Amino acid sequence: MRTIGLDLAVQTAHKAVVLDEGGHFCTPILTVHTRPSELSQLLAQARDGASSAEVQIVMEPTGMAWFPVAVYHARQAGQPRQAPPLDAAICHRLGLSARL
Repeated sequence: MRTIGLDLAVQTAHKAVVLDEGGHFCTPILTVHTRPSELSQLLAQARDGASSAEVQIVMEPTGMAWFPVAVYHARQAGQPRQAPPLDAAICHRLGLSARL
């Protein structure tokens, strides 16, 4: 299963990266807007070369920016996950959000 890590933005484009089962980056940092065509392209990139079509998306709840992405993903690929705020804060402190 591939994982899409999505750093949501409120006023600009979101940043995304796709990871494989081993946690290795499959894509460079991608810029994505909340448009069905761009979200479809992101899912296609996540599935490209994968052994399974199953994709999970993980994002930090940022205002309501997560909602349209979550609805789209739930309709197309399954249940999205939100990183709990504590986990997100830890990632920020460790500099992991800088990769996105």
